[in-house]
Formats: sequence, structure tokens, C-alpha cells
Amino acid sequence: MAHIDEVTLGSDSLGQFLGAWSVLQGGTPVPPNPEGGHSLWVLGLPCVIGASSLKQVFTHRFVLGALVAPLGAWAAHRLASPTRWAWLAGALAGLLLAWDPGLVDTLVVSFRGYGAPEFIAVAMVGISVGGRAGAVVAGAAFVAATGQHPMSAGVGLGLAVLMWAQADRAALGFAVAAVALCALPRLHWIWQLGSCGAGFVECLGSVATGSAEPDVSAITMLRRAFWDRGVVELGLGASLAVLTGLVAAASHRHGRRLAWAGILAVLGVLALGLSIQGLRPYHLRAAMPVVVVAAAVGFSLRPWALGVAGLCLFFGGIRLEAPHGPAGDLAAVDALGAALAQGGEAVRVEAVWFEDPVGVEPAGVVLAARQAGLSTDLLTIEETAPLVLLVNGPASGELPVPLPATDGELDGIAREAVPGTRVVRFVGLAEARAWIQSASTPPVVSGGSFDWVKAMKPGVGAYEGL
Repeated sequence: MAHIDEVTLGSDSLGQFLGAWSVLQGGTPVPPNPEGGHSLWVLGLPCVIGASSLKQVFTHRFVLGALVAPLGAWAAHRLASPTRWAWLAGALAGLLLAWDPGLVDTLVVSFRGYGAPEFIAVAMVGISVGGRAGAVVAGAAFVAATGQHPMSAGVGLGLAVLMWAQADRAALGFAVAAVALCALPRLHWIWQLGSCGAGFVECLGSVATGSAEPDVSAITMLRRAFWDRGVVELGLGASLAVLTGLVAAASHRHGRRLAWAGILAVLGVLALGLSIQGLRPYHLRAAMPVVVVAAAVGFSLRPWALGVAGLCLFFGGIRLEAPHGPAGDLAAVDALGAALAQGGEAVRVEAVWFEDPVGVEPAGVVLAARQAGLSTDLLTIEETAPLVLLVNGPASGELPVPLPATDGELDGIAREAVPGTRVVRFVGLAEARAWIQSASTPPVVSGGSFDWVKAMKPGVGAYEGL
């Protein structure tokens, strides 16, 4: 919770909660990016329900994210049984997953994996429980993880090996059925993406490579992935300690398949990322529950390996906590949303960016207002409705157009907390357009209402934008 005020409020991080509101409003959630997960709303739903502010929404999300530790501990304890050191496996897995700075960063900068690690941990619990029920849980959780971030599909390589080793053939059939059933919404989404008119394969290819880096070689991607994830995030000593646990697991017949599962989970993510030339270091975070559980079980099977791990930590170092970032705009956006909710009149929220598109997002303010009690009936896209315009300019505050009369309360909140952001209220869309067009330098981006409209007004089709 020490990082709650550092969360970013871009369209990616807000997408999971806006998707949840779309479901609550009877709509179909759409990922913030075409290649993104389609079921982000699953974890977003319990976060928005009952929260009276955006900070509470993210607090709930942090609590859900923290569940990866007890889930991993549960799985490790069961998979290490019946050895007398099973408790050690559970304790180490829980501690490692709770400490991992990368998993904390995933919560702060949500798009770097969303809830994939949590669902992979649930899949590990299902495998550890065993039987048909466990197989169904594992299959469903794996599909849910891919719905959070598609790159977590690579972890399935390790999960499949472990499932094959742990389950009987009847249970495997239940796992396959659970995967097939739960994947139907994703398959439907893929079909829609493939129907862009340029040919099914071409359409999917353009989406899959939307975040590709064709000018970066595979060797550079691999080097960057292992350096950023293994040295910068975890620390060399901690990475070598986890590797020691994997080696210990591989050296014992009871842990050999677990070790292979951890290795194959990493290799699956690497292979998937390289195949689309879009491998990022944070993609490896989704495999961490499998890797950590395998390493923890390895330490319980070979307790002497803890001495080697201790030497690795002593000489190689460890990052004791996730690095703190600058304070975000969470408090300011919450204050803007609360003030907007108290207005009691129909309003339309838009934004304009006169520099690089960073600043306050209209969707964030609307989401904060909705959590503060603003009725969706008061959110409108009517052209003649009062319009609140978030003006995101340079940090210096020098805009290429004179500001008209600002909204006293909202502008005061923004000006005090967010450098370069002002708030202006117009009588309608036409007046706002005329003011923007009078600028000596045209804005970089204008509008920004699409994200909140599709969430709060899912039945609305095309409308006149800013």
C-alpha cells in the first residue's frame, strides 16, 4: 500500500475498471488496446463495487494483487507434501511472491501484466489440489490469465507439463473442457479482430504485432528481458537464489517436473514474445508463480540449497523493496471527480492536450465522479450540454491560446495539484471547438471521451466528438 499514490492513470490502467462499469451498465467491455486482454473487467468488478473514490478502487486492486502470495504459498505447500519440510516451501513461496518488486510495479503501472500473475497462481493451486475440480480451476484460471494479458499464454507450456504429471487422464479431460469453454469469449473476440476486411490472417497479424519492435534483434530482446527482470528488478543475488531452488528441485525426483514446469513457463513466454517481435521484460512476471513455487519446493526437498542461496544473496545483492516513483495524480483526480459529482447537473467531460498526450484523462475524472456517487444519467454527450474541458498544456503553463474564464472550483484543484493542467467550462461543444481552433498552435490530441462513454453509456453508438 506504500505505492498506492504512485499509480498511473492512463487509459491502460483505467481500462480494467471502466470495463467493469461497462458490464454493470449492461454493455460488452472492450480492451483498451486491441491486443490487450478482453476480461480485464473480471478483476475490475470487485474493485469498483462499494468503492467511494478512485483511491479505494486501486486499494481494492492492490489487495487482490497481494493474493498472489498466499495462493503461491498454498500451492507450494501442497506440491511439497508429504515431505516434512512442506511448510518451508509454503513460507518461502509466499515471501518471494509478496516481495517481488516487479509484481508491485505491475499494480502501480497496470498495463504491465494486469492480473495475469494472480490467475496463474490460482492455476497452480488448482493443479496442487488435483482431481477433476482442481483441473477445472486450473484450466479456467489459465484462460483468465490470458484474458488479463495475452502474453501469459506462454506460461501454459509449463502448466500443461505440470498438469500432465499431476493429474489423471479423466482430470485432464476436465481441464481441456474448462479451457475450451472459458476460451469461447476470447475466440469470439479473435474472430471479430480477424474480420477487418483485409483477410483473417492479415488482420490478426496486424493486431498481434501492434506493439512489435521490428528493428530490435531477438538477442537484444532476450538480453534486455533477463537484465531488466533478473538484475534491475529482482537483483542478481535474488535471481541466482531462485535459480538455485530450481536446480535443487530438478535434482530430486519429486521436484523434477516442477522444475521443468518453471523453466518451460519462462521459455513459453520468451518464445511467444520473440515470435511477434514484441518481447518485453515485464512479460516474464506472469511466469513468476510457477517459477517461485518450483524453487520453493526445491528448497524444501534440498534444505542445504538454502545455504547456497544465502551466499548468492550475500554476494549478489537483493532489492529489498520496489523503487518508489513520483506521486501520481490520484488525489487530484479524486478531488476533481468528487467536485464534479457534487454539481448535480448534466455534464460532458472532454480534454485537450497541447503537448505530448500526458496529463489528466477525462475517463479518470468521470470514473472518480462515478465512484463518488455521480449518476450516469448526468453524464451526457449532448452537443448543447455544459462541457468541462481539461486543458493539458506544458508544465510551464504557457498555452498557445488565452484561457477563457475557468471553472473556479475544478480549476483550483487542478492548478494546485497537476502542473500544466487547467479546467474550463463551456456552455456547449461548439464554444469549446471555437476556442480550440483559435489556438496559434493546434493541439496534439483533443477529445478523450471515448473511454468513459463506452463504459458509462455502452448503448451509445457514434456521436459528435470534440
